[in-house]
Amino acid sequence: MRCQKCGKQLDSRARFCTSCDYDNYPEMNRVKTKANVIKTQNTTVSTSNNVNTVSSSTKNQPQKKPKVGFIIFIIVLIYILMNILGLGD
Repeated sequence: MRCQKCGKQLDSRARFCTSCDYDNYPEMNRVKTKANVIKTQNTTVSTSNNVNTVSSSTKNQPQKKPKVGFIIFIIVLIYILMNILGLGD
């Protein structure tokens, strides 16, 4: 397959020309509808060697980490309660 703009030889799966950045498949450039956005929310797109590949990811949600301030607050609260109840010494 050759680039439609500059004529450079391209990989058969390549969408963009590496020399002139021409989009060889402009018909694939469409506006995403709300259904398409929802459908692709859990999909990650990775590109390598000018080939667009799509792989779905099952763990897109970030892990919830406790806040440092909240942990310090709990430790101080326990310390104060232990001193009030006389268990600190």
